[in-house]
Amino acid sequence: MRRHFLGFVLAVLTFVVGFLAAPIRFSSLGTAHGLTEYLEYPCAVGIYLSTNRNQVSFWSCVFDEEEHRASDHFSVTIEKYSVLSATEKRAIVSYRAEDKVGYCILRLDGNRRNDICSQSLRDLLAFENQRFP
Repeated sequence: MRRHFLGFVLAVLTFVVGFLAAPIRFSSLGTAHGLTEYLEYPCAVGIYLSTNRNQVSFWSCVFDEEEHRASDHFSVTIEKYSVLSATEKRAIVSYRAEDKVGYCILRLDGNRRNDICSQSLRDLLAFENQRFP
């Protein structure tokens, strides 16, 4: 009897460790198009659901081949949030909405601004690593 119980415990433990070690996958819930805050530049928007059941939103805005405008917009946007980590072209920020904490990765890739947001920092980093290897 004891041997069967230990076998069951080992099987459950193996399943749990395997589930936690598995890479996070994302499935698309939909896409749309929009504009930046002052209706100046076009953006593509995608909403994704992770295997952890967390939503991740991805915004990608193009700034008319003008990298300095994208850089200016990036700098202004960072100031609106609590910065957790920042470099010249990438920032991890947090925000609070409706008593929940959320996180965003703001990226500057040439003339393109890419923002990834989620309430899960783990899913956020996994999405970035898959989208921008």
